[in-house]
Amino acid sequence: MTTDGEHYEARQLIVTVPPSVLRTGAIAFSPGIDRWQDAISQIETGGVIKFLLEFRRPLWENTFRDAGFIFSDAQVPTWWTQLPLNHSVLSGWLSGPATLTAPRGDRLTMMAIESLVYLFNCSHETIDRELRAVEIADWSRDPFSLGGYGYKTPLTPAALKVLTEPVYDTIYFAGEAFNDGEEMGTVEAALQSAGRVASEVMDTRK
Repeated sequence: MTTDGEHYEARQLIVTVPPSVLRTGAIAFSPGIDRWQDAISQIETGGVIKFLLEFRRPLWENTFRDAGFIFSDAQVPTWWTQLPLNHSVLSGWLSGPATLTAPRGDRLTMMAIESLVYLFNCSHETIDRELRAVEIADWSRDPFSLGGYGYKTPLTPAALKVLTEPVYDTIYFAGEAFNDGEEMGTVEAALQSAGRVASEVMDTRK
């Protein structure tokens, strides 16, 4: 049952909610699934803030010609272009503990601009003149994800052994953080997990 009173019934359920959200208790299971909840508490999720800036022209070519990735000591340290495509979009990446103290709203935009002023050795006016659009995805504060990507700790392998088992052949967990293969925290991991769980569910219906 949802918070607004809607009710749905099914023989089986695939849960793709991130472990960071499941850990908050936002979704209640009745009867309880303590073994699986304990395992979920062992899956960690890293904070991520992603910046997308569109310019009138590839402004970075003045400083970083044919640049793919740019790694630096700027406030937003990691950037990448769209090479080999010739699009004037620059992506920025801030992750880890730094997301916990990062500003919000317009101040995030300013932090990105100040980082590029530093990296390109240009003025704020130059950035403002060439900048066409800004989009920021603050996954660390998104209520539906509470983070960016799952990452492994020494406790993760044991937790994944539990989470890749269905709950009484009824509840299945799928998603990048629940993948027990080599990949984790990636689109590939999400696809691998989804394929495995879908196959398991279909096998129960043969």
